[in-house]
Amino acid sequence: MASHEPSPAQAAQRQLEAYNARDVEAFAAAYAPDVEIFELPQGTCTLSGREELRTRYAALFRESPALRCRLLTRVEHGPFVVDHEEVLGLRGGALVRAVAIYEVVGGLIRRVWFLRAP
Repeated sequence: MASHEPSPAQAAQRQLEAYNARDVEAFAAAYAPDVEIFELPQGTCTLSGREELRTRYAALFRESPALRCRLLTRVEHGPFVVDHEEVLGLRGGALVRAVAIYEVVGGLIRRVWFLRAP
């Protein structure tokens, strides 16, 4: 029997498309209810749970109507997806370059590690 679960790359792409559409409900739906987001290199957990994710990103989408993430490269390795990204349109005009490592479990993003370029 074939699985209807999205591949890790498909799950990462789904959340990227929702992010760029600033669709907070579709964005949050791509994540596990117990999602955790970490900042590297410190390893600090900066967000925990889908509800906190929804609240924070709804505010970000409201504050930055031109917000967009451009995918530069993507590598899928087992349950992990490693994206090199540029985030544009943040309030204040900053351009953020980062590597995002997504761990996908059961078709949903369970953990994310962000490493921002200096």
